[in-house]
Amino acid sequence: MADNLVQFSVGEYQASQGTNGKWTIANVPVFKKGHHKGVEYSDDWINTTVTNSQALQADSGYLSPVFVGHTDPKEKVPTEKPVIGLMSNVRREGDDIISDLTNITDENFKDFKDGVFPYRSPELIPATHSITGLAVTGSTRPFFKYPPLNIAFNQFADGTDNAAVVVPYDE
Repeated sequence: MADNLVQFSVGEYQASQGTNGKWTIANVPVFKKGHHKGVEYSDDWINTTVTNSQALQADSGYLSPVFVGHTDPKEKVPTEKPVIGLMSNVRREGDDIISDLTNITDENFKDFKDGVFPYRSPELIPATHSITGLAVTGSTRPFFKYPPLNIAFNQFADGTDNAAVVVPYDE
């Protein structure tokens, strides 16, 4: 870290910028164990879903997309949504499925930083233990009531701020 870095937190989530210029927001809860919409998401369901996500990433490099707004389940052919990030390093912590949100451009990161998308809501296929994507939302009420996705910032001695120092990007 730079010697002139003064760290302070104005939020709950840490972010870092990789050498490729893309951002990662670390340790974001995306799903909670329990009974939701008539389906029981047990320890086994959580563990299998995490294992499936990790296997997809390890075997093929596939990462589930992050996009703005939910896919309309009534559409026979879903409307293509631009990807604003990817779900990486999916894992379980307690009753939650956690992910790092990676591959976020400066423009999209600014929206996260400015609070445009404070909430997130997973899209999944319960029967196949799959998280197919993560919708980020603004005013749309999310299913899981996690705290807003506020970013913790660092401030440099010269008064400029950045969400983190540049770190190697390993995706």
